[in-house]
Amino acid sequence: MAVHLSALLILAGLTGISCITTITEVSVKAEDSVTIPCLYDRRYRNNVKALCVGYYWNYCKFVVTTDQPDRSGRFSISDEKTLNIFTVTMKHELKLTSSGWYWCAKGDFQMPVHVTVTEKPTTTPVKECDNYYSLYLFGLYDGCHFYMFII
Repeated sequence: MAVHLSALLILAGLTGISCITTITEVSVKAEDSVTIPCLYDRRYRNNVKALCVGYYWNYCKFVVTTDQPDRSGRFSISDEKTLNIFTVTMKHELKLTSSGWYWCAKGDFQMPVHVTVTEKPTTTPVKECDNYYSLYLFGLYDGCHFYMFII
């Protein structure tokens, strides 16, 4: 019984071994950029790395690879081989529809990253005072404030 339990523990530990490591969840505001770091084992230093988009790995679409840059300009990828990390940047054109599953990939190994694009907060501009003054019977208005005369 102890042997079987040890074997299960060893197998359970092996399932955590991965050749690519990355963050699993990213949140970004619409129209902003986001960079996803993907770390890999040094044995894969010379392999092609990629970013793939789609819920299922088997059906995802490669949007950029280290040997084939993205022609649309929406994605960029760089491989820092001395640090064993490749980074993918999704550029300023992020929309709410850009939310979904992306995959850091190196050959047969891939790690999912869920990207959530949220609404960019709307800001109301602060009203600046106009450069005019109106004199009223009981006060003065400068475009923002009314100053009452007290007699």
